[in-house]
Amino acid sequence: MTSQSEKDELQKTFQSLDKDSNGVLTKDELIEGYKKVFAERSNPELEVQRIIEEVDINNSGQIDFTGSKQIFSL
Repeated sequence: MTSQSEKDELQKTFQSLDKDSNGVLTKDELIEGYKKVFAERSNPELEVQRIIEEVDINNSGQIDFTGSKQIFSL
């Protein structure tokens, strides 16, 4: 089970990635965040696409906060 402080931290991380504050993370927003965290890794577009395919159950191409919880547990 996730503690309240962990949930709060996840919410802050989600909001920092959600540049347009619309409540979903686009592929571009995820790529930008991925590059900040994993600057040394190559091909962030491919990694983000893999993540979206695994987490995006409604095939919208975007990840909402609920889906982001899955990302951070991968």
